[in-house]
Amino acid sequence: MKKLLVVLAALLVLAGCGASKSGDDKTIVIGGTPFPHGDILEQLREPLKEQGFELTVKKFDDYKIPNTEVESGGLDANYFQHIPYLKNFNKDNGTHLVDVLKVHYEPIGIYAGKKSSLADVAKGDTVLVPDDATNLPRALKVLEEIGWIELGDNRDTATVKDIVKFNQEITIKEVQSDGIAPLINDAEYVVLNGNYAITAKVVDRVLQTETISPETIADIVNVVAVKEGNEDSPKTKAIIKAFEDQRVKDYIDAQFAPAVTSVLK
Repeated sequence: MKKLLVVLAALLVLAGCGASKSGDDKTIVIGGTPFPHGDILEQLREPLKEQGFELTVKKFDDYKIPNTEVESGGLDANYFQHIPYLKNFNKDNGTHLVDVLKVHYEPIGIYAGKKSSLADVAKGDTVLVPDDATNLPRALKVLEEIGWIELGDNRDTATVKDIVKFNQEITIKEVQSDGIAPLINDAEYVVLNGNYAITAKVVDRVLQTETISPETIADIVNVVAVKEGNEDSPKTKAIIKAFEDQRVKDYIDAQFAPAVTSVLK
């Protein structure tokens, strides 16, 4: 009898190891950051229900946990990151995540601060730009596109030092990306990422967004990620089908454009 109990206990442990931590076969658990990803994920509820699945959305103010939870099985998928970040995360953390669907990208744009029109720019106006190596070149290219500055040949890695000519006598100040939106009323103009514009509810103050090449979009597009081996699972297929539902596409366009641009087919 004692041996039988030991065998049964071992079988239960093995069964537990093989079970999905994210729930039963009819529950799909997806994680993401709150804006805009969490809101967009909520729109999958009805399309997934029509496929026979219930949706649980988990929102994180963290870029690490959604990936480690997919790796461990706590989430079926996540939606918050672009491909370069995903690849670097796998490399640095030994995870095995893959992208299965490209959903949207968030253009950088110049937004009205104290002034409501690009035509009102004047000598001494302050323009706040992101200070990080990824977004600063994009911000400077926006300023070049509207004719305020001219850059050298290294536009894709440009810093303020690479400005070869000021066509408008503006003052460019570098600020941490997530600190720009709170200062929008303290400068004449600000250059913002789309997600920060949405969170700060200033999308209606956009004056012009960047022109993006397909190569740049491929780098910054936000994707749905799953654990390697689950690319063709029933849950992953259901998630992809739900994202491609016209109702989800229409929601992204209606709620977030131009700060968010869908690439869904």
